[in-house]
This record gives sequence, C-alpha cells and structure tokens, in this order.
Amino acid sequence: GYAYLVLDLIYLLALLSVIYFFGWLEEYYEGFFSYATPNASAIRLMLSNAITYASTTLLVHGEWQVFIFFSR
Repeated sequence: GYAYLVLDLIYLLALLSVIYFFGWLEEYYEGFFSYATPNASAIRLMLSNAITYASTTLLVHGEWQVFIFFSR
C-alpha cells in the first residue's frame, strides 16, 4: 500500500524533473499557467463528447455487470 504510493510519488517526481530539465514543455508553460479565454463552442463540443463517452462507458460496464449477475 504505502510502499507503492511512495514509489509512485518518487517516479512522478523523477518524470517531472526530467521533463522540466530537458525543457520539453517550455513553449506550453504560458498556456498552462494563464487564463484562457473561454471558447463557448469548444466547451460545448467537449462537454458533448464527454457526456457521450461517459454514458457509453456506463452502459458497457453496466451490461457486463448484468451479465455477471445473471451468470451466477
């Protein structure tokens, strides 16, 4: 439990350190840490896709749960 958590945090720290020191994301820092102007059509499209994907995933997993329930 805790050993895996500590190892994962060390791995994450190492990964972020490598990314920072090699400068792989320098051109994106401004976009990460600034306020982006909201684009209503992009947000609407993102929410539409997210809702579609979430409902599809819920249906697929729900279907398998029903199959497992009735197979016992």
